[in-house]
Amino acid sequence: MQVNVLTDYVARQTSVHKVYLINQDYAYGQAVRRRPRKCWQSNARTFRSWGTDLVPLGKVKDFAPYVAKIRARERTAWSQAIGETTCRCSSGKQRAGLKANYYTNLANFPGTRRLSAPPGRSAQMVGAWHINAADAAWEKALIGYKTKYKASRTWTICRLSGRGHGCKRDEQIRHRGPIKVAYALEGMKYMGPSGESWMRAEDHQMIVPIYLMSFVKAGQPGVKHDEEGTGYGWKTEALIEAKDTVPAMRCQMDRPQK
Repeated sequence: MQVNVLTDYVARQTSVHKVYLINQDYAYGQAVRRRPRKCWQSNARTFRSWGTDLVPLGKVKDFAPYVAKIRARERTAWSQAIGETTCRCSSGKQRAGLKANYYTNLANFPGTRRLSAPPGRSAQMVGAWHINAADAAWEKALIGYKTKYKASRTWTICRLSGRGHGCKRDEQIRHRGPIKVAYALEGMKYMGPSGESWMRAEDHQMIVPIYLMSFVKAGQPGVKHDEEGTGYGWKTEALIEAKDTVPAMRCQMDRPQK
């Protein structure tokens, strides 16, 4: 769902003439690579030239050779690097003068942003939410949750799980068993910090809003909080509502009896 949003967004950018896909060489990275290629090949607007790389999983720390390869193919004002490993490419030492925008997902996992120098709007990411998009009530709740549990990304999962167990807010989990919890979650709606999301009953797919965001200097309008003490935080560039992210049904589950 996130890759679809990112791919469609890039396809609408008239300044993008050349795209380079760089992903890690495992099932997820290969899937992230396939989706843009399939979309852009059928898109009315074609890119003049582009390349692709699969990086050995967990074995590469120096991305300078990949950056050099991308830079060698630059023939236009802008080049784009897309994939779930682009944060490594966007670090100060790795960029080596490369004029590129970086589009990725998963760049908001804890510790990720400290790996790369802050590249401003040249780095954009898709994700489910970010604290700078929260209203005052959600901002207070999220800060409290992060202070107490030292994490914030698991907020929705924990709250939905609690409701599936039949708990009211702040109650302890009641042990109902996994089958009862699974059925209780089906079709459940949740009004979270980025709007309404729900669990599709047919395959337990979470249908959620998706943000497109840039990583910019904190303190400017829309960027109250920074990430991990870097002085940079997430800024909303676009919000795609949950109803516009619904993927096709692909899973046929064997359901246990209640």
